[in-house]
Amino acid sequence: MVVCCSTATQGLYRNMLSTQSSFDPVIMRPGRKVYEGIVEGMDDYKTRKNFIGRLVENPFFAKLVENRGCGVVAAEVVRNAVEGSPAELDMESLTEEQKQLFDSSDEEGAYSIAGSIVADQYRKSNGWDDKPVEDLKRIVATCVRALLCCPKKGYLPIVNDTNVIKMGMLSVVSSPMKDGSKYRKLEVEMSSVQLVLGAMFYGDRSLLTKNPTGRPLALFSASFFSLLLDSCSSSYYGGKTDVSLSAFLRPLSQTTIGDYSAKVDHTSVSSVLVSNERIEVPEKVQTYLRVLRELLRDNNGRAFVLVNGRGTVYADLIAKSANILFLIHCEKDAKSTTENVPTALEKMGFSGSDSPAVDSFVESLDMSGPNLEEQVEHFMAKSAPEEGEVHTTLESLPLLGGKLLTRLLMKELGCSIAVPMVMRRKPRSADTKEKCIKYVEKYSFHSFGWNGPAALVLVGGSIDRSAIISA
Repeated sequence: MVVCCSTATQGLYRNMLSTQSSFDPVIMRPGRKVYEGIVEGMDDYKTRKNFIGRLVENPFFAKLVENRGCGVVAAEVVRNAVEGSPAELDMESLTEEQKQLFDSSDEEGAYSIAGSIVADQYRKSNGWDDKPVEDLKRIVATCVRALLCCPKKGYLPIVNDTNVIKMGMLSVVSSPMKDGSKYRKLEVEMSSVQLVLGAMFYGDRSLLTKNPTGRPLALFSASFFSLLLDSCSSSYYGGKTDVSLSAFLRPLSQTTIGDYSAKVDHTSVSSVLVSNERIEVPEKVQTYLRVLRELLRDNNGRAFVLVNGRGTVYADLIAKSANILFLIHCEKDAKSTTENVPTALEKMGFSGSDSPAVDSFVESLDMSGPNLEEQVEHFMAKSAPEEGEVHTTLESLPLLGGKLLTRLLMKELGCSIAVPMVMRRKPRSADTKEKCIKYVEKYSFHSFGWNGPAALVLVGGSIDRSAIISA
């Protein structure tokens, strides 16, 4: 008798030619079920059910418990956190004045702390307790890059990397070709759990233990995009890099990406930056420049990702590599995507054409001049339509303000192209995903050196690639 015990699905086993025609696989249940089973067995679980259930609404925590090892650790963290605590407050019974004493915005910080503890325990259980953070960064980043650049034929060297295997970063399946040829199909996946762990450097990225923005998706997306940028850091490849903007975005974006020669060129990526100031209107440009210069004071030309202030009407994330400016709008779901994306991108200044008046004005500005804001205010007032005047979308104030602010940021940061991006959670169904892609592709932009629809990057999913190798 042959007993097969695996995390693979029964369907996957059935499709493998090397298995017997009749067998009984023992399939392990999903990691989420393991976590829920342990947590629901806690004493007084019913009195804390709502609170504990809200933990998995956090994108960091929800992905972590999909891993069985992390799920067990997470359940223990939750058990220790709530053991002996009073039962939940009945918020419905509180007066409006009493409710003001309980601010739910701190919840995300608590969830991220719990997630960081889980990631840290995972790292220690895999023998990496004494490894420097820089080693973790290098291994995770180069692993991501190798997957994104996976050749259609040939062997992926990372599959043989003992560090990658030891950390359990990849799922690798090798199966014979069904046509009976001498080649085999190699399927390699970095799961969504491992991507979250990697973005957190397995508990070593301190940013994820606090959430001053109160916006978990923006912070999640910033950490993920920072990891993607880090996969192109030249310090991991002998100081050499030759990654064009097109080559960087095509494996990531669900929308079609044109040809762009600008290089994603940086030695390393700084820690994710968080701005308490909302960067959103050109009239306050001097304040923004002061904030940016302070945050980037020790940046030394590294790539960076900045989380904009809470409630901004401009980009949620602002990122830069070499002369490329990434302006990123974060969306939670399909409904909000279809409602908000066109408006959000317009407020960043993206439209069917550039504005020669804005470009000429910004070109003439002294960015260090004492009266910079006064000049910008005067330009906006002069460009605004008169009362009752019919004006086109190009001349609308939100679009005009977006064009002006983006040009000002490009000039300050030395950028020659601005990239419109939408980052949103991966849809649960293929149909919803397809609708989302088609909707974003409806809007084509020709602004700031960019031509085409916005890049659409889904977060919360896995990175998987396949290659044909010799048997």
